[in-house]
Amino acid sequence: MSPSGKVLAAGLVGSIILGVTLAVMQLEPPSVVHQQHLDASRIQRLNLTEMQVENFTRTAKHLPAQLEELWADNPYNRGTFLDPESGSPLEYRVINGNSFELCATFLTASKESPPVAYENNWKHPSGHFCFVRHVTGQ
Repeated sequence: MSPSGKVLAAGLVGSIILGVTLAVMQLEPPSVVHQQHLDASRIQRLNLTEMQVENFTRTAKHLPAQLEELWADNPYNRGTFLDPESGSPLEYRVINGNSFELCATFLTASKESPPVAYENNWKHPSGHFCFVRHVTGQ
């Protein structure tokens, strides 16, 4: 192999090693991936809870005083309102006639570009965080 060919081959191998190294550095440790999955489940449950609150409010013409009202007719829905890790209820608080808060404790901060479109409305830091929501068309 000519000297220029050896340099080209060495450069190619070096580029491949650099690319693989950078790719591996981008991977999250399994514990972080697990935490992100738990947070994604929290977001799903918060989103479902928001929809249930909105549906209840349109029918009853008022916000539920507490989340228990949402599963009174269907106790199988209760799991929707529980934290996926601790099993404790998601936090809910009425602010006024058409506004409420949903709170959860997150293990990680949300990403800038969430994988699911509705998650854009659910950006959060790590730790305890509350989202203020408004119901329209009561």
